[in-house]
Amino acid sequence: MMIPPKMVNLPEAFTTYIEENFYGRVTEQSKLEAIINDARFLENPLKHVALFSDHGIVHGKDISQKIQQVLCHINGVLIPERTENQLAFLLGYGVMLAYLHDIGMRDFSAFGRAMHPEFAAQLVYTEEFDPLIDQLWQENSGNIAWRLMNLARGEVLQQNPQLVLREMLALSIGHSKSKISIATLNDPQILRATMQECLSTNLHYLYYRQQIAKAETKLAQANDQNLDTEIVEILTQHLDQARKDLIQFLQQSPTQTTNPNLQRYYHNFAQDSFQWLINPSAPLNEFVGDVIDTIRALRCADALRQRGHTFRTSAGYEVLVNQHTANGVYALQSSDGSKLFLLEGKDAISSGEANMTGCELDQDRNLRVSFDRGSFSSPEAVHWAAYSAALVINDIQADVIGSFSRSPETDAAQSVKKPASEMQILVEGVDDNPNFSEAVCRELGRMNPAIASRCRPVASLQKADLAEVERYLAGITPVWSLEDQRQILVEIAKSGQKIDHLDLDQAFQEVKIITIRAGEVLMENGSPASFVYIPMSQGLKVFPDGGYAAALAQPWMSIGDTAAIKGSVRNARVIAERDTKLLMLPKQVYLQSWYNPYTLSEFVHLFEGDGSMLRRRHLLTPIAIQKKQLNKSRRQRFLPLALQLKTLFQDAEQVKPFMTYLEKLDLFKDEPLFQQGDEVDGLYFIEIGQVRLSVKLYGGQCSPVQLCSAGELVGEVDFYTQTVYQTTAIATQNSQVYRLTRHALQQMQQEHPSAAIAFSEMILTRIANRVVEFTNRQDPTSSAG
Repeated sequence: MMIPPKMVNLPEAFTTYIEENFYGRVTEQSKLEAIINDARFLENPLKHVALFSDHGIVHGKDISQKIQQVLCHINGVLIPERTENQLAFLLGYGVMLAYLHDIGMRDFSAFGRAMHPEFAAQLVYTEEFDPLIDQLWQENSGNIAWRLMNLARGEVLQQNPQLVLREMLALSIGHSKSKISIATLNDPQILRATMQECLSTNLHYLYYRQQIAKAETKLAQANDQNLDTEIVEILTQHLDQARKDLIQFLQQSPTQTTNPNLQRYYHNFAQDSFQWLINPSAPLNEFVGDVIDTIRALRCADALRQRGHTFRTSAGYEVLVNQHTANGVYALQSSDGSKLFLLEGKDAISSGEANMTGCELDQDRNLRVSFDRGSFSSPEAVHWAAYSAALVINDIQADVIGSFSRSPETDAAQSVKKPASEMQILVEGVDDNPNFSEAVCRELGRMNPAIASRCRPVASLQKADLAEVERYLAGITPVWSLEDQRQILVEIAKSGQKIDHLDLDQAFQEVKIITIRAGEVLMENGSPASFVYIPMSQGLKVFPDGGYAAALAQPWMSIGDTAAIKGSVRNARVIAERDTKLLMLPKQVYLQSWYNPYTLSEFVHLFEGDGSMLRRRHLLTPIAIQKKQLNKSRRQRFLPLALQLKTLFQDAEQVKPFMTYLEKLDLFKDEPLFQQGDEVDGLYFIEIGQVRLSVKLYGGQCSPVQLCSAGELVGEVDFYTQTVYQTTAIATQNSQVYRLTRHALQQMQQEHPSAAIAFSEMILTRIANRVVEFTNRQDPTSSAG
């Protein structure tokens, strides 16, 4: 992520006041000596603010730095490109918002937590805040005062410029997606009305009204979903209680429904406030765009807060994940360091956040997340960890991706290079469980189907050299045509590497192009073998360990592959003698997609007779290039459906859309796929492993029916002819299957009708053939005609 050339600093008196009176108070109230005397903490520790992710002094500083990094990184890509002066304005304004956004968290009560965004917005209009406004104005922090004065001099801005600054700071409420939805943020008219309501209303009165609105929404959803009567009754009671609380407040404070502080600044608040948000003039439209995009960056930066080994609570308690249970563990230490209590509890947010090691926007402006562990002591713990991780990712992506959502027309008009709809969620693998990232993506898809298609697992970068990780993340993702990829494989094949197994849909998916400058070290002797490099030209020199002679690296010949294969550290140092471009592959990608040694017979064949590879290197035509004419993906190579693809689809491009309707499932040994009598919800393709079908007989005993191995279909007869499964299917070993649900087939019928019809005809033909075969077995004299 790009770092601003010069970080913005606010007046020291401003930051000191905010830290001492707000964020510092959060830290003090979170200390062990304070919370053990807090009945609310002892009632439910994991739901207490003290054990939330940091909202103290470090958090304010962290987000003020993070928002500057985010703004520089998204400029010209996720938001329209700004000039240097405009970007300076966004940076200065962003730091102000970052320092203000969570100051209301100093109130640990339920009211304080719920209303902390509005608290910060209303604080701006108190006498307490007047000196802080003066400091920001006099020092022209972020050139904001200068820009507002210029707008006023040009008679574009009709309001007092300093008052507009207060209104801009009140917009720190925008960091909360629950208070300012993305639809509100995208509509200045609605945003103005929302701000006027939250500023003009007494905080407690507003709180009770919001509680009623929440209760009404939950009750309506329960009724729409036909939930149990008991749940509806509980929600009805909550709504009744919320209404009683409001009535009680009005009885005790009948005149305290408005905010009296606004009278000092406005003659007519409804008419005069936030006029600039709806002014149609071009200069103010540009100004409003800068303000709104800064708020987008604030939401993003707040979601990308410190993770991993720096992840702590407001009082500095470390939060870690238990390697057996996958629960979050808090290290509660006294202020003097004399006592330490380890507290563990089952809470999904705690578990997910404790296990997360990184969360950032990568070079392609995709959301990339990584985790510490994926292996735990039981399948249930692994599932819990995957669910918890998905829950946290879902919340983060709503701020990171959701904040940049606009209408397609707006994106086009503002020349946004990457719309939010194209942002991906990349879940990095973990070394101790290669299937964990896939499990997280699967849970996220179930949790939020709308984003399932944009979430995908990527190779693990754990234990890699930090400099190499940064190099990889900063690399360029190549945009190559199929012909480009084929030509590269031809070059690689000339070096002797076997490439006829490579799948073009997978092989280049996580490959990056990097450039090493002359004199730069590509890899060190003894460093982790986390990446494999393929130089695209000469320019690298290899210095092997053990006293062997140095040699020039040849173009298109892999470097670092042997250490990756062995799983050991590297045994050579590689330095660039001149600028060199390389392909950079994560070890996991190389081992899964690229590595495939020759068998003895294949190797001998290479050098037999006139076909010797050494004599015909320039004429070599890789088998892979011939095979890829079919454009087969990894799923197509394993699924039995692949055998029917040529007859199913006249156009090979239809194959990829068809595969998107399949859901991948990982089964442990002895785990059921479905039980006899279960409602039929799908048919299954076995990709890896084995599934046993059995029938439960009278008396409860099970009689085996058949074993289904990789490449076979399971449940297709029941899918088309029954409402419940007639057999029980259980994995006899760890297996991987793909499910096609009835809902997915219905979607396919609407979106790709020809593919759905062809597929259904193929399955029904299989079923008919089975009936004929069964009939023939019963009556050998019958004809199959």
